[in-house]
Amino acid sequence: MRSGQGLRSAPDPGRRTAQEERRGRRSIRPPGSPPGADPRPDQGDRPGTAGRGRRLRRGPHTHRQGDRAVRPGPDDITGAIRHAAADLPDSPTAALHRLADACLDWATAEPHRYLLIQGNPVPGYAAPPDTVRRARAGMGPFVKVFATGRPTDAVQSVVDEMTVWLRQDETAADWLREYAGLTPGDPNAGCALAGPVLAWSHLHGIVHLEVSGQYTGMGHHARTLLRAQMNTLAGAFRLS
Repeated sequence: MRSGQGLRSAPDPGRRTAQEERRGRRSIRPPGSPPGADPRPDQGDRPGTAGRGRRLRRGPHTHRQGDRAVRPGPDDITGAIRHAAADLPDSPTAALHRLADACLDWATAEPHRYLLIQGNPVPGYAAPPDTVRRARAGMGPFVKVFATGRPTDAVQSVVDEMTVWLRQDETAADWLREYAGLTPGDPNAGCALAGPVLAWSHLHGIVHLEVSGQYTGMGHHARTLLRAQMNTLAGAFRLS
């Protein structure tokens, strides 16, 4: 006797096995369907499942398909930011609002693409090698805005950590030089990166909640929250 066989009940001869149950369900065709038709519903015709079966069957190719879907997105949101940066007001605070609004406008116009970029990562998916460079290009105009700031105690700890990071990471130092014209030894170097990192965190928190529908039914607009957060950030860095 195989191990555990004595613990199982003897099969009921009048009861169909699970395999027989599945076979019976597959044999039932919808009314009017021709003989030999596949009785299983087409996954692509069900709401919320369009093309799901096809994607799952692709196996390793799924990651390459996701790569093509994700890669155009950062360029578009980066393009939206850079387009806004081409004509910024002189006031750093007003410039910050203009850049943040550009992000929100793009994400709400392209919610599915935004969620591909900022949503939960697909298991096994590896981001393109130039992802960091492209993301930094998008945040570059924010670096230039915060390079004029004077941090308060509320954000000084972040500024201190950014200052250390700049001394340890040459690519971060290159980011600073390219968009703010500063070196890691400049007194305002840490401020120039602390502001964008905080802005990025506040910005995508609000934008993601809006795009994913988490604010539905609440009595505010995402843009109202975004402007309040950017005003708070501008005050923390004493932007004019």
